[in-house]
Amino acid sequence: MIAIGKEVGVASNVVHWYFDTKDHLFVESLERLQESEMRELAHHTLRGEQGQAAGEIEEFMIGLIERLTPARSLITAVHDRARHSQVVAEFHERAHARYSEHLTAALTGTDLPSSDQALAIATLVAALESLVMHDTTPAAARELVQFLTNRLIPTPKKELTP
Repeated sequence: MIAIGKEVGVASNVVHWYFDTKDHLFVESLERLQESEMRELAHHTLRGEQGQAAGEIEEFMIGLIERLTPARSLITAVHDRARHSQVVAEFHERAHARYSEHLTAALTGTDLPSSDQALAIATLVAALESLVMHDTTPAAARELVQFLTNRLIPTPKKELTP
């Protein structure tokens, strides 16, 4: 905390005034980063329209992977610290909840049975996190995301006209 205070030009007790621990400061920084990235992806409106959900989810996930990959070391630190810090563990849960909320919106109104939605969302969030944390090329990430979305999200059946 002393080094952080020096870096920003304030006494360390000022840093402690706003943040109880380094983990609190870490989480606040990550919250702001995640909020910024989610705002940047706002143009990927996940509407859950029939026949478009897979494409919307694919673009949302690819965009998020591209934006979060440079922060890979921070995400690794979250996983390491979450085992030891309640505040970091709670942030990690909130991050997953935010991703899940967007994915849920995209799946609403699709032919995916509601009983399968939670499992599909958990699979997509796990894939998202894995692709960010591992050194995956953009092409390989897109291929995996396309595979998952095409397998998990049913396309509507076209009605035959007599």
